[in-house]
This record gives sequence, C-alpha cells and structure tokens, in this order.
Amino acid sequence: MIEAWFDGVCEPKNPGGHGAWGIVVRVDGVDVARMGGYCGQGPKISNNVAEFSGFIEAMRVVKNYPGVAIIRGDSKLVIYTLTSRYRVHKGGLYVPFFEQARNLYQAESCRVGLKWIPRAENGDCDELSKSVLIARGIRFRIQPIDGKPQSPFPITPKEAIDDGYTLETAGAVCSGCNAAIDWWKTPRDKKIPIDAGTFKPHWVTCPNAKQFRRKA
Repeated sequence: MIEAWFDGVCEPKNPGGHGAWGIVVRVDGVDVARMGGYCGQGPKISNNVAEFSGFIEAMRVVKNYPGVAIIRGDSKLVIYTLTSRYRVHKGGLYVPFFEQARNLYQAESCRVGLKWIPRAENGDCDELSKSVLIARGIRFRIQPIDGKPQSPFPITPKEAIDDGYTLETAGAVCSGCNAAIDWWKTPRDKKIPIDAGTFKPHWVTCPNAKQFRRKA
C-alpha cells in the first residue's frame, strides 16, 4: 500500500510571498520520501501554487512504486479540482500547476485515490513546508510557528516597503505619551503608528495604549 501526504505554504503574504511545499510518501508503512522544497517568490506565487506543487512532487514519487495508492492533503482546492468536484478559476495563479497535476494524476488515476484531510491531520507536511522557509529566514505572518504567531507588522522599513507598506507621515507625536512616531499605511489602506527608531507598532510600547488608540 502506498500512502502520500502533501502541503504548501506561502509567507509572509499570500499571494506574492515565498512558497514552499512538503511531502511524505510511505510504502507498506515505511517512509520512502520525507522532504520539502522551495517554489519561489513574487507575484505569481500563492498558497494554492505551493499546494499544487506539493501534490506534483508527491505524485512524482508515487508513480515510481507499483500498487494501489492514496494521496492526502488539506487543500480542498487541489483535491476537489482534480476530482472535478470544484471548478477551476481560469484566472487563478495556480492554473498551470493544476494542469500539470491533472496530467500526472490522470495517467495514474486507475490506481491512485485522492482524499481531503483536515489540517490537524497533516502536521508532518506542514512542518516540512514551513521548515524550508524558516531555513531561508522568511518571516511568518499568516500561519504561526509552534503555535506562536509573529508580529503582523514587518520588522524593518525595507521589509515593510517590500510588503507594500508606505510611509505616510514621519516625525509625528503620540497624544497619549508624547513619543515620536511615524504613520505607515498598510497594503489595505489602514494607517498604523510605528515607534520612530525601533520600528515597533506603538500600541505595544505606549504606556497609555487605550488613550492613545482613541486620540493619537
């Protein structure tokens, strides 16, 4: 019996972040593949692209072993588009990867089954995919690492600009504590105050945070 699992991740933003995949393939209870890989970074990378990339890698391993196989993943998009339960959105970034995945799957569909599983049952592949980005020093904002979410705001001005933030006002003053702050605009057009010099969200350091949120 051949069993395979796959997962994908895109951080620190989706789409447009860094993508990675993780797979585990087991034959008669013995691991024959346990690995992760990097998909790339940029506007053409998304979580769905990473998920399909994971499936493709799992399928490439599975096809080398004869016998009945089952491939599991926590992406409903991957599992259900390949089994025709979901429609493919023609403008999706994942479409070229779906087509590649479909070709691999259809060639083996007589012996390979697909099954969706909850994320909680896909921990090994989740860890493998994230480890690829951790090794590259990628900051996580969407999914927590070890149950500890990282700050939703970039930790340097360069990272903020790369993520689509813009500096709106420099040299402002907090009305709650008179500290020097800068106002930054998020990619969703929300303004947030940042400590001048340390680049931390000011509500974390302001001693009068409640008052600051009302009046700053």
